[in-house]
Amino acid sequence: MQGEAGCITAATLGISRVRKAVVSFMEKDQQFAHFVESYPASRRQRGYMCEQLFLAALDKVSFDELMRVLEAHKKSADWQKGMIPNLMKWLQEEHWIRVLPEPQPARLSVGDEARRLASLSPQEQLRRLGVKR
Repeated sequence: MQGEAGCITAATLGISRVRKAVVSFMEKDQQFAHFVESYPASRRQRGYMCEQLFLAALDKVSFDELMRVLEAHKKSADWQKGMIPNLMKWLQEEHWIRVLPEPQPARLSVGDEARRLASLSPQEQLRRLGVKR
């Protein structure tokens, strides 16, 4: 039902439904603000389109899951190198769905590997290098 001039009013919806809608709107607005503040500052965006993309993402995953994935992306190798998509692109392309690989342990440099091998006995060096006698 609509009130005067086609407007939806508290009387037509019922007060409790309006209250729930307002609380839900305020909660999602606060979540969006928190999400934007958590995104790297150099790539943040705000605005109507960004917020709509954020709300569309919340239709698919929970806010907690979205924040967990964002934190994982912030620790990813690409993001550590500065390859960070802007916020709107991250939401538009649904990067929050992409599963990130587990972080790999740091690899030894060639110099570190050579020093480690040099500390081993000659027989162990040959064995590790795969040389058969």
